[in-house]
Amino acid sequence: MNHDLLGRWSPGRFLGDLASGRYTENELEAFRCLDAIQFRPRSEAQEQLLRLFFSGESCARESAEEALPTSFDELVDLGILEEKGERVRSHYRIRAYPEGYLAEDFPKRLLDSPEDFVMGVAPTSRMVRKLIPDIEPDSVLDLCCGGGWIGLTEALAGREVTACDLNPRALQIAELNQRLLGGPEISWRQGAWLEPVAGERFDLIVANPPFVQSPGGSSVALDTPEQENVATALLPQLAEHLNPGGFACMLLDWQFASSDRWQAIPAAAIPDSGVQSLLFEVQRKSPEEYAHHWLGQDPRFQDDDARRPEIRRWVEYYERRRTRGISSGFVILRKCEVGEEFHFEESRGITHFLPQTGEEIGRFFRNQGWLRNHSGSLLDVNFTRVNGIRKTEGAVMGREGWETDTMQITSPACLLYDGHIDPALLRILEAASEGIPVRSVLDELAGMVGADSQAIAPQVEELVRELLIRTLIIPVERKD
Repeated sequence: MNHDLLGRWSPGRFLGDLASGRYTENELEAFRCLDAIQFRPRSEAQEQLLRLFFSGESCARESAEEALPTSFDELVDLGILEEKGERVRSHYRIRAYPEGYLAEDFPKRLLDSPEDFVMGVAPTSRMVRKLIPDIEPDSVLDLCCGGGWIGLTEALAGREVTACDLNPRALQIAELNQRLLGGPEISWRQGAWLEPVAGERFDLIVANPPFVQSPGGSSVALDTPEQENVATALLPQLAEHLNPGGFACMLLDWQFASSDRWQAIPAAAIPDSGVQSLLFEVQRKSPEEYAHHWLGQDPRFQDDDARRPEIRRWVEYYERRRTRGISSGFVILRKCEVGEEFHFEESRGITHFLPQTGEEIGRFFRNQGWLRNHSGSLLDVNFTRVNGIRKTEGAVMGREGWETDTMQITSPACLLYDGHIDPALLRILEAASEGIPVRSVLDELAGMVGADSQAIAPQVEELVRELLIRTLIIPVERKD
């Protein structure tokens, strides 16, 4: 790619040609779902654009010029298109996303050049962005940025963004994406982990590093460098690059030798001092399941004859390390003053993050801060119940009709609470909805269990504390 020309390039003509040829998000989704055999292009231009920018096929030069009537020459000059005789091909797949058009590598490049393969907007990228607490950071670091989608979306929201990646080719594609989206300037840095930002601090760090726990390191976009643990490499350093009160959000996978201590590796890597942390395990797989999961997505190993020895190689690697399982999850860190630390660990199966996830994480840290500073009994505080809590009931058919058997509630993002609830806990939540302190319903709660109100007061206060930590209630005095 011609970097000098890219810096001066305005993509308006190219974007206009794509729109005129109906190379749009909806059309691409239809093409992807139906496949090339069933899909019927709406025009010759659309067919050529799909061949060039989605399928990675070459087409006749004349056909490409007709499909790109105003931008063909500039795309050749930039190095996005390559001419070979009378044929033309694109070096990059161009995808239409809700944010706009973005470039990425064609999947077939993973077969030939896995060492510098650049993914598109992966599901994990959208997942980690949903983890960002509901804050308004001025400065953001997009760590292991790949094609730059996270950093670009933060820049479009008005943040000052720095983005770094080990793969120089990823940064080239990220700069192309910056031009395609028309976003503000970003400081792109090349280097390993946090080396490119030595001595710098940020209000927010978002990290989606290569976390796949494989024996190889053959794909810089996916695999953890051989024999290197992402948690050990990054978690001790992240807080050093945060401004006071700043947050770091990171996805990671890690191996464990005992299911009783699933959190051992990442928990040991989190600094004890000056950091508040939320460590969450969302999935756990056996070595065999993990190998099948990742190799099943890799185009290099779709053939059974190729996949079997590779799975065996992975499993033998885990056996040498005495690995019992591999966990997937995330870590949220907040830079705090010494003496304000807390470390919270949770494990629950979650397949996707809801849009409310960042708000719930922000509320978790605010509630923890309020608890630390609060003096006096929680029974005398006016709380309010957060919006969006869901309650479901299970019932059994009795002699007189349906009878409630179980009740379950979930927090708005289904993250920090998803479990059964008894009538006493439900009454505490109702007190919060009514804006009255829990002490005013203490006698009622005692009657539910046939106990003295003063005797159960300590247990009820612990229930209130748990509801705060699980973000189901917040103090009325605090405005979120």
